[in-house]
Amino acid sequence: MKKFGLSIVTVVLLSSCLQTNKIYYSKNMNKWVHNLEQIEKFIQEDYMNGYIPKDVAHNYLTIVRYTKCSIEIENGVDKVDCFD
Repeated sequence: MKKFGLSIVTVVLLSSCLQTNKIYYSKNMNKWVHNLEQIEKFIQEDYMNGYIPKDVAHNYLTIVRYTKCSIEIENGVDKVDCFD
């Protein structure tokens, strides 16, 4: 009986590792935009406090803003000033 229980546990543990390609995310795009705005705020605070240099902050902010604009365009929001 112990071998049977051990084999069941082994099968369950090994099969749970087979599903590594799943990504869990919210389907609410407004949450995505809110989170990106929070990240943008944190990057600006870190730059103002001297934790990151200006060029790094600029690169991070560019990526965050382009990602936010892409999500808003996909969500149907017409943004004229998204991309320079």
